[in-house]
Amino acid sequence: MNKHDKEIQDCLEAMPFTEARRVVRSGTLYTIGSPNHDVALSWLEGKEAELRDDRETETLSMAKEANSVAKEANSIARSMFRAVWKDRIIAIAAAIIALIAAREDIILFISWIISKIKSI
Repeated sequence: MNKHDKEIQDCLEAMPFTEARRVVRSGTLYTIGSPNHDVALSWLEGKEAELRDDRETETLSMAKEANSVAKEANSIARSMFRAVWKDRIIAIAAAIIALIAAREDIILFISWIISKIKSI
């Protein structure tokens, strides 16, 4: 890169990027098609590629983080499912044991209901 090209790039670097983009794209700083404009346009395309690469890198990083969080949530959900499944089995077993323990009372209750129905 020669000294003149470096001066053009330094001029563009001194501006906010959006302003540099505007003046290069519109041709207000250098006439479109001129060698100076070609240098400026080359600089702009390089900067835009850098920004695009940075955005892609950030997006990939965010996607990896989201994937990690999703894996952790999935693992927690699996262990919660197992815990709930065990609790359900225990509750069913307790209900069966309660029915067995109260079978005589249940038989008496059903007999009482039948006798009430017959007396109607």
